[in-house]
Amino acid sequence: MPTVVEFEPLHPETLRDPYPVYARMRAAAPVMWHERLNSWLLTRHAECLQVLKDSRRFAADWRRIGTAVPEHGVSIQSMDPPEHGALRGLLVSAYRAQDMAAVERGAYLHANHLLAGLRAEGGGELMTRFAAPLALHAVCDFLGVPAPDPATFGEMSDAIIRGMDAGLAPERAAPGAAARAGLSAMIASWFEPPPTVGMLGALARSESAAGIPRAVLMNSMRVVFHAGYTSVYSAVGSAIISLLRHGVELSRLGDPALLETAVEELFRYDGPVQATGRVCTEDVELGGVRIARGQALVLLLGSANRDPEAFSQPESLVLDRQPNSHLAFGWGIHACVGGLLAKAVVRLALSSLRENSPRLRLSGDVVHKPQATQRCPDRIPVTFGA
Repeated sequence: MPTVVEFEPLHPETLRDPYPVYARMRAAAPVMWHERLNSWLLTRHAECLQVLKDSRRFAADWRRIGTAVPEHGVSIQSMDPPEHGALRGLLVSAYRAQDMAAVERGAYLHANHLLAGLRAEGGGELMTRFAAPLALHAVCDFLGVPAPDPATFGEMSDAIIRGMDAGLAPERAAPGAAARAGLSAMIASWFEPPPTVGMLGALARSESAAGIPRAVLMNSMRVVFHAGYTSVYSAVGSAIISLLRHGVELSRLGDPALLETAVEELFRYDGPVQATGRVCTEDVELGGVRIARGQALVLLLGSANRDPEAFSQPESLVLDRQPNSHLAFGWGIHACVGGLLAKAVVRLALSSLRENSPRLRLSGDVVHKPQATQRCPDRIPVTFGA
């Protein structure tokens, strides 16, 4: 099982820009073995979509091949049919019961408030001062829970995300597990007593929730909350970088139709989730490669979203791209439950920037967090023009 292209996800150059190595991998071997990850890497849109659509042969739930999964690991993210269906239906119903217009108004007003502080100083660092507090406010408002301290929660979140890369850096596993346990305790405290508003309030009132084991429900809310926060936080920052580096005048986004397609394109062009995993439940062939039952797959969604066989001009930011079959939120039964919220908050963030800071400019080097599974800026220094 030769490795055709060397792929080091945590190398500084890959963290800065993973897309050139993705292109080399797609050209050389769309399905390739990675020794350190003990997994097959999928780089093309076709194979990634094939796997995401086929939960029978490609499982999210490792218990289906006889692998033990700890209690904290059983959630909406790691379950397959038939038990996955009831849980997803419960979460989707609670999600759809929310007043999205009110959540969006709150997020927009908070974005304006955050930008007012930055404008008064002539600029600053956008991830800490804008993207993180906006994401935390929006997701907590949607769930109906009080927002934790941004700095403390940010450290916890970073440790959890770094822990996802433990296959590449084993020293990240223990801090990640400790942070995950801390987040689980915080989630449990939200249900004592249960909230009366938001998505969690809807879950607490749902009779259907009685049939879901408490641990599974708590784990699933941990996933929904944390994935919602990190997706919004990362996507807001990446969207701003992409627009500024391409010289896009924010005034162009005043067209609502263009703003809608632009948000989809920004998720395709440089989305937060770079990879997701599956395991084969039977011997299969993918991209001309035989893969045995029990072997792991890593779907490089960031690479799939730049595949020239799926997108024209894949390396270009085309704000009015239609259609746009990107995989930024996955596909099928495991597609991200919070995708609509993430897109809404990015849209509102860009609208607020357009109205309050149309002459926004980078004022220094952008730095990305040292993590592979989720691509996220760490620092975006900016100035506000007159």
